Amino acid sequence: MKKFMSQPTLLLFTLIMMFTSCSQLMNERTLKYEELPLLANEQDSFCSEDKGASLANQNREAFKIFLDFLPKARAAHPLSSIDEFVLWTLFQMNLRPDATTPRSRFQALITIKNETRYFDITIQNDNEKKAAPTLFALKTLLEVYGSAHSLERLAGLHDRLLPPAIPIGPKMALILKDHQKEIMNHEQLKKIYFRVGHPLLAGETIPRLKLLPLVQKFRSLIQKADLYRVQNHLFIDETSTPEKGPVQTSCNFDLNIYRHDIHLVTRENHEYAHPFLMTKRNGDHFLATTAQLTFDGKKKILPLEETSLFQGIPSPYPMAMCQIKSAVANLHLISTKGRDTAQQIFQLINNDVGQSTDLATLSEKIARYRYMTLYNPKRLVYETHRLDSQQTQAIRSLKLPIYHAPSIGNIWGHGKFSSGQSGLIIDPRNHGAISCQK
Repeated sequence: MKKFMSQPTLLLFTLIMMFTSCSQLMNERTLKYEELPLLANEQDSFCSEDKGASLANQNREAFKIFLDFLPKARAAHPLSSIDEFVLWTLFQMNLRPDATTPRSRFQALITIKNETRYFDITIQNDNEKKAAPTLFALKTLLEVYGSAHSLERLAGLHDRLLPPAIPIGPKMALILKDHQKEIMNHEQLKKIYFRVGHPLLAGETIPRLKLLPLVQKFRSLIQKADLYRVQNHLFIDETSTPEKGPVQTSCNFDLNIYRHDIHLVTRENHEYAHPFLMTKRNGDHFLATTAQLTFDGKKKILPLEETSLFQGIPSPYPMAMCQIKSAVANLHLISTKGRDTAQQIFQLINNDVGQSTDLATLSEKIARYRYMTLYNPKRLVYETHRLDSQQTQAIRSLKLPIYHAPSIGNIWGHGKFSSGQSGLIIDPRNHGAISCQK
């Protein structure tokens, strides 16, 4: 990748193109947060004695199911890292049928054999409503990394070797509760997601998807590469100081935009994104998110192809992703919640997240208070309950309106440190779970 040359006009043009015409500088709206904040000690955010193989998503009950499935899949066919990453993605369609579907937008930072690549795959234009970006993305990954297996073969493993029922997690249960009126309007979805007139609770089950017929049904659309836009570019930013040494940051957004106090704030709060991570004992790791507009003001929600999946369109907004390399750390971060997901990563970078020396230090930086800059009028939204008295006094001196939010953002990632420690990490603020394999 070539180093991006900073020119104000080019920077602004690139930013606008990157986030599409659907993005805009903030029109005033009230932030909506659906969850009470979690403090850092209320859930495990990393594995303190991680042996190098972990999973992370929003459904703790799913770990045992997938970890029981993997040995069976390996016995049926030898699997590479990319094969297991693709299987983990397919499995997510059972867990977040509103956000991970054939039609969702797919983004990933993938590290195999110490080489990191970025993928952002969505529809080429808004007219391709029936395309299948996530399935095309998985087919592309299998081809790029030279897999011996087709997407159909891996979907067949999913259908044959996973149990017939999958429990939903707390995040999906909350979505069903929030959108029960729309979902009840469709008899098929009501039959799947309701019991005795009430939406399912966390731990209750839905039928496991039959993915092979679905992949076969979308086969012709998956073959049409001209329907999809594939982005691999990251903006490289290099800094160096005598105290900290060189730091190289590679992001799918331009840090210079944020240094000039320009923020791209979107209409939506990006609560529809679904992050999921995987790391293997050989050091390969996979950070991904899918996003789909499903409940975008619709009064009636429809199923996708007579399955338990929800119809929707790929998110027009990319979630922020970065790789940060310093003398002491190699970090990969994804930000998947908020009206400007890049703001939270930018704050971490300004807080010297690249100088984290282990997962505990990184966890402390992720748990630190956050704020959002909003416009029309310009104002700041803070997680005031995370401020100490000195910090509270400091923000009171700012000559801007200050508002409170119980929770801002959702940052997950992977860290590898010069000490030899490595592993996944999740944000303590939101519904998330991480498996720690000893």
